[in-house]
Amino acid sequence: MSARIFALDLPFELISQIFVACLPLRRRVRPHRRRAPLNLASICSQWRAIAIATPELWASVYLEFHDIVAYDGIQTLLGFTEPGPLQEPFQDNTAALIHLWFTRAAGHTLSISLICTKNHRLPCDVLEAIEAFFPQWGRIELGIPMADFIAFNRIAGPFPSLRSLSIQVTDRLHPFHGFHIQSIFQSPQLQALQLRDKNSAHTFPNNPTAIPRTLTAFQIGLSSLTQLADLLGHLPRLSHLDLGTSYGAPLDGPSLSVSLDTLLVTNDRWLNGLIIPTRKHLDVWPSVETSLLTFLVHSQCHLTTLSLGYPSIYSTQPCCPIAWPRSLSFERCRSIFPTMVVSA
Repeated sequence: MSARIFALDLPFELISQIFVACLPLRRRVRPHRRRAPLNLASICSQWRAIAIATPELWASVYLEFHDIVAYDGIQTLLGFTEPGPLQEPFQDNTAALIHLWFTRAAGHTLSISLICTKNHRLPCDVLEAIEAFFPQWGRIELGIPMADFIAFNRIAGPFPSLRSLSIQVTDRLHPFHGFHIQSIFQSPQLQALQLRDKNSAHTFPNNPTAIPRTLTAFQIGLSSLTQLADLLGHLPRLSHLDLGTSYGAPLDGPSLSVSLDTLLVTNDRWLNGLIIPTRKHLDVWPSVETSLLTFLVHSQCHLTTLSLGYPSIYSTQPCCPIAWPRSLSFERCRSIFPTMVVSA
């Protein structure tokens, strides 16, 4: 007599909710037969039926394209019961994988990440595959060469559901100048925007006044307080700002009092010109600790998170400041030591 499996007695709706809870927290799902949702669909016929009938499981995909085949779950996805070696190169199946994956999403808003490593392009027909679902795009993240970006930009839209857009052109400096980027200007709900070149420098086509006024989160490189004042005046809803690649010395005007929840800066000289009492999250690479302290006291803010960045050349981790005035309040302080990466 076979043992009873109580998990199979749970209601359909409860099993479906449990399956969704197995997805990555940020919903960047990398297809693999040992990870959700593909592993869930391979346990038994009942679980497979539930997984296929749960559209939230198929609303996100994260694909990287390089020399190494990274996805061995395609047999399970396409209905084979015994995963084994692919009969054809994975690249030949990518468009079919994407189309079937998002067909199972059944109209839900989609999260799509397509990342190419250096000197690689997207496989044939991948852009055509995602174009078929453009009304459902909710988040788009691309790391692609210029040729693929030009092809992507031919998708005219409109994109009624797109809220987050990140594009890095992996083989050009200042790649967006002169381009009317359809996925920006045809997205009435766009809230978060990041545009980068091959060195990961934040960039933007033409003039910043063309930035959609709907943005709440933005990454950009600026060189002066005047530029920042113009940007903030144009974006009334902005609450999260990343000035990570702004290396200039913004000493060209009076201090700005602005309303932001999150500020990320690499050059801490920006702190000399800003007053942000509403700020909850600060990420900064301090060159002089006293300038950071002066800024925090002056702003009189309540920080939830303070992140201090230091180059990896430091042999020991600096201590989080514990002797700051009681008027400063923050719940968590962390020091970060990124590995230095030198572009070829």
